[in-house]
Amino acid sequence: MDSRVIFWLQELGREDVLMVGQKCAFLAEMMKIGLPVPPGFVLSQSAFDSFMETTGIREEISGHLSKLGETPCDLQLAEVASRHIFDAIKKRKIPKGIQHQVEASYQELSQQLGTDEASVSIRSSGRKSHPGLFDTYLNIKGSRALLHHIKYCWASVFSPRAIATLTQKGLVAHIEPIAVGIQKMIHARSAGVLFTTDPVSNDPSLVVIEASWGLGEGIAQAKVNPDKFVVSKETLNIKEKQIGQKTCQMVAIEQRTKVETVPKEKQAIPCLSDEELTHLVKLAKQVELLYGGIPQDIEWAIDGELPFPENIFLIQTRPVVVPSPASRKLNKPSGKDDIEHIADLLIELFYH
Repeated sequence: MDSRVIFWLQELGREDVLMVGQKCAFLAEMMKIGLPVPPGFVLSQSAFDSFMETTGIREEISGHLSKLGETPCDLQLAEVASRHIFDAIKKRKIPKGIQHQVEASYQELSQQLGTDEASVSIRSSGRKSHPGLFDTYLNIKGSRALLHHIKYCWASVFSPRAIATLTQKGLVAHIEPIAVGIQKMIHARSAGVLFTTDPVSNDPSLVVIEASWGLGEGIAQAKVNPDKFVVSKETLNIKEKQIGQKTCQMVAIEQRTKVETVPKEKQAIPCLSDEELTHLVKLAKQVELLYGGIPQDIEWAIDGELPFPENIFLIQTRPVVVPSPASRKLNKPSGKDDIEHIADLLIELFYH
């Protein structure tokens, strides 16, 4: 394949959602106005489509999905279909034209970062925001590992969770193309989420921040008990601090992540300084203004190796959505595997 499928974030904007997905297009838009977004590039959705067509895997996937019917009444069948699709994608080779573009761009990013092989984050980017539905891989290093994890991102379109969600919407046979964002890995000292409105009371004068030691995925996967801060958007006064007992943290290690124990002396102290907190709110106000005053749900990270304020990075933004009780159930609770979660979804669907 000779046509271009890779674009640098600084080349893109919100108008490119259909090409690179909402997550990457919004990051590019923030980068344009000078907000601190980790550098990187995007493998466009056309690469996903090309992979599906070139390898002939689309028909095989459609065959597995068609066996589920309108509802995957047989839970084992849904799990088996997902596993077969993942294995099929894993075995196929990425077309050489795409592979060469990925390798060249990764080499260029590594050189920009002053290393032979940069550690990167690899994030799925769909045309709409699907929090927690598609996969993210952190601390990946080397072209070979990068190419493998791109395929894993593509395969996450067919995870049991994704199939269950599509089934609820009556779209089980729908194959949504996704882009893949590849960015400098932030080895976070602290990370978390920020809402530019109170997500419970919907008070737009308040900014609510949840923060933990280590990588923000610890919060996303409900593996940590985070700190919570409430800040006045107008005055930047800190109105509330709830310091969580942060006994564990997710950290990057040897091309993977793991959960480890937080040293006792750090467990009950804030993982953000007041200075960092106020600067985060200032950045968040710029993001909200960029998107026409629409309240934003922002993921951020603080690099433990850089001085303030160069250590603060914005990882993602999307409009705040206050989930309904039904939509909350689509997010798999901590401690449940995919089969148990699908069972919960189907029970809810049956009784309602």
